[in-house]
Amino acid sequence: MVETDPHTVATFAFARLQRDPAFRRRLPGLRNVYVCVESDLLEDVRRQATEHFPDGGEFACYFPRDKKLVFGVRHAGRGLFTHGRGVLPTTADQTIGMVVDVLTKDPDWTDAFLTVSTRDVEEQSLLG
Repeated sequence: MVETDPHTVATFAFARLQRDPAFRRRLPGLRNVYVCVESDLLEDVRRQATEHFPDGGEFACYFPRDKKLVFGVRHAGRGLFTHGRGVLPTTADQTIGMVVDVLTKDPDWTDAFLTVSTRDVEEQSLLG
């Protein structure tokens, strides 16, 4: 069996969620969403998200093992997040998943992220 690329699964899962009226009511203001996978390097996500959406927007970080998307807001500029006080310092091998994991465990950041299960949409899809 051929394994599907997690970026493909993440993109299709997000597209299917967008068609769900309950999901759109839960996240009515989504715009300029950059979909990434937890294993993507943070610097790559920052650069690409800023190139595609320089005025800011949201990101959706897909965690394949947990079958979930974690949504967060990114302000205009390079790597600024809603609760951020500037660009977060990173190392060359730091992934977006590492940052999301750390921040979602911090009580000061719990309202900055929303986690949505992709289990149902993946099961409905041929990609899951």
